Amino acid sequence: GCAVAAPTTTVAPTTTTTVVAATTTTSVAPATTTTTAPPSAAGFRIVTTSPLPNANVGTEYTAFIEALGGNGGPIRWSLVAGRVPAGLRFVGDDFRLIQTTGVVGTPTQVETTTFAVEARDAAGATTRRTFTLTVDPPLPLEITNQGNVLATGTVGQPYATNLFAFGGVRPWTWSIIGTLPPGLRLDGNQISGTPTTAGSFTFTARVRSTDGQQAERVFTININPRT
Repeated sequence: GCAVAAPTTTVAPTTTTTVVAATTTTSVAPATTTTTAPPSAAGFRIVTTSPLPNANVGTEYTAFIEALGGNGGPIRWSLVAGRVPAGLRFVGDDFRLIQTTGVVGTPTQVETTTFAVEARDAAGATTRRTFTLTVDPPLPLEITNQGNVLATGTVGQPYATNLFAFGGVRPWTWSIIGTLPPGLRLDGNQISGTPTTAGSFTFTARVRSTDGQQAERVFTININPRT
């Protein structure tokens, strides 16, 4: 018989596939610190103009500085350059007002100074303005009672009335030329006591200020009889 060949089986080669996962690399930029100036809110401004009103040596002074606008209050104030005249001070926040500061005090010398003020609102916005303030010499000294006849008194009744002055440099010194009604005396700028004699009494009041000025004025006090 004929020999039959055994069947031949062909096996395909094994293919191995390796899948490599892709690696993702993320780069992070270094942190950057940025410093910015405080914002300036639109319309936020100091509305008081320069120069401030003049002051006088020896006379109490107050000038207000006001801001408008801004993002809420109260506004905080600071003196950022220069100085106010001697004897005066910049108020800062001491007025406890929402939008107002000022300069107050009693000037001690003739001079002109320049200074800059900054206002800062609740959001941190700022605005500045530069001011000039001039201090003039002392005002003329004068006695300022409204009339020449002082308050009327009565014998046996307590009496008191004041003399008033303005200008010069304090303290003032008062004196009397002539004679007050019996029973009355001068103490500082006050005439007081208990009158003992009825009549009309005329005298001269004199005031001197520490800068050397002097003022005089004639007054009358009428004392009525005991009632």
